[in-house]
Amino acid sequence: MEEMSDEGKEKLLENFILNNRELEQLEDEISGLNIFEAIGMQRQEIRHSATLAFLLGPKNPHGLGQHFLKKLLKDIARDSTTEISPIDLDSADFSDVEVQCEWSRKLDGKWRKIDIIIICHSAKLIVAIENKIDASEHEDQLKDYKEIVENERDWKKFKKEFKKMFVFLTVDGSDPEKEDDQENWINYSHQDLIKLLKESYKANKQNLGSDQDVLIRHYIELMRRRILTDSRIAELVRKIDKTHKQAIDLIIEHRPDAVAEVAEQLKQLINNENSLELVFPTKTRIRFYCKSWSFREEWVGEWKHSEQMGLLFEFENRPEKLKLVLMVLNLKNYENRKQLFHGFPKGQNFKEEMKTDFPRVWEDELSLNREIDNESKINKEVEDWWKSFIENNLERISCEVNRVIDEVGARPNDDGNDINARG
Repeated sequence: MEEMSDEGKEKLLENFILNNRELEQLEDEISGLNIFEAIGMQRQEIRHSATLAFLLGPKNPHGLGQHFLKKLLKDIARDSTTEISPIDLDSADFSDVEVQCEWSRKLDGKWRKIDIIIICHSAKLIVAIENKIDASEHEDQLKDYKEIVENERDWKKFKKEFKKMFVFLTVDGSDPEKEDDQENWINYSHQDLIKLLKESYKANKQNLGSDQDVLIRHYIELMRRRILTDSRIAELVRKIDKTHKQAIDLIIEHRPDAVAEVAEQLKQLINNENSLELVFPTKTRIRFYCKSWSFREEWVGEWKHSEQMGLLFEFENRPEKLKLVLMVLNLKNYENRKQLFHGFPKGQNFKEEMKTDFPRVWEDELSLNREIDNESKINKEVEDWWKSFIENNLERISCEVNRVIDEVGARPNDDGNDINARG
């Protein structure tokens, strides 16, 4: 964005708020409670897959019976590459269908999870659905899934009878990346799927209870609000972006950074502990040490800091997780590094092998679910995890550090002179 005065920026935002009919329409469109948004499901693929698996299962208490499943499979079977006839599907009995989410099998010693598997016993049909909201394909993912389905021992005895259908479900109905997968997987869009769900909902509305009605309506609404690209909401967003692009760029520029917010929280938590000292914090790496640790300068060597250190705690602050490690710094004397590392016990998150120039003695981590639209919940998770570290690990680890410092002769005496020089 071009350099703009504060007065110009203020005027830009004022115009965005006051002269923006599309923004008012957008607020009307997205106002109101949505149960799926309330649980933070907006773009969580596993939860979307679980919801679809529930709605597709004829025996599940959603009130749609076989209607939605049949409509979807018939529409997919219209693809010219499948050998399955929509006419056969229309007359098939789906009363004994099994639908499973996150169906797991091992391949080459690793677990693979297919998002949705549909087993139609009477219709002699297996349907595998790979559901993509935001994530891209993993290497050979679709090839592996096809191999698993083709060789599943529970169906192998029916191999000649059971037909297979592989569906690549994406927001826009895009093809798989690899040509081999394009030959084997039918591309299908969430747009078309939600259209069929709407039709199925209308056809069965008189049979739905209030809870069933809310469930289906809210899921359709969630997709319309958050996922689909040609909905009324998407159209309004495009108009707003075109008309007020500068204001939107300004808002994005000053939008809080979730990683930076966690970094600020960690720095505050560390500063609140009198026994800890914060060192050179950045957004992604926040370092600190215990004030009771002390190394003599010649033993530590090249590390430049007002308090010479041979060991530091470091937070690796990433979008998806927070990792805390105790690491040996890159001391000039390699033997000193080895002495420090191997002086610690093994187990209880203490590492076995010294692999890098900054070997990690101990580590622990916290997974962060950035998909939830609730930063305060993430802050609470970080705070609880830090509290557990202070209460359960810090004193134990600090005692081990002080023990190792003394054993390797790295601690200065009371007047700062070297003692037990070994380095």
